[in-house]
Amino acid sequence: MRIRFFSSLVTVVVFIAAAPCAASWDQWVWHLGASTATSSQSAHVGVAPEAADGYDALDRYLSIGPHACVGIFHIDGQSGWAGPTGFYWQDLRSPLAEVMGASKTWFLYTWIDTEHPEPVSWFALGWLSSSPPPDLLVTITLLAKPEGIMEGPAVGTVWNLSAKPYGGVQLPPFKTSDGREGYLFALTATVIPEPASLVILASGLVGPGAATRRRR
Repeated sequence: MRIRFFSSLVTVVVFIAAAPCAASWDQWVWHLGASTATSSQSAHVGVAPEAADGYDALDRYLSIGPHACVGIFHIDGQSGWAGPTGFYWQDLRSPLAEVMGASKTWFLYTWIDTEHPEPVSWFALGWLSSSPPPDLLVTITLLAKPEGIMEGPAVGTVWNLSAKPYGGVQLPPFKTSDGREGYLFALTATVIPEPASLVILASGLVGPGAATRRRR
């Protein structure tokens, strides 16, 4: 089972690596993939210069099918969303403000559709970004588990995607017809000083007014 799990992650990584990636502070994407032994589905979250924080042409609606699923749930008329209610497999937003500490969070659900063929021997969520910007701290946190699921990682577990931008987690299989009953993760990107800026600030050679961030 463990071999199959890591084999699936390799498949997700190869699939994502084939996509064009030119990450910069104002254009980057994190790819996530839900998978079982017989199915998989990917989701993309990130920022782009032409994207809006609300619904726009870059967002992609998720058609639920008999497979492993991962998506971001939005409700029309709530939190500035003016698009169809449902799950989305792509949610791109405007770039983060050029202010240290500025952040954006994507809430992702992952589950297995009830029509997925049996048996389901394992279930996993993988992630990858080929070239994350150096001035972002990106983490993914497990916020909630399906009712009755006791095994697997504990709620509150955090993975540092900036330190290791590829990987994944094996989860106890869970089937549902409502993805909001599945596992809930939060992917958060926070603006931090670039590595060179950290060294300068630590040396005490500059004052607070010199903390302007340099963008490329």
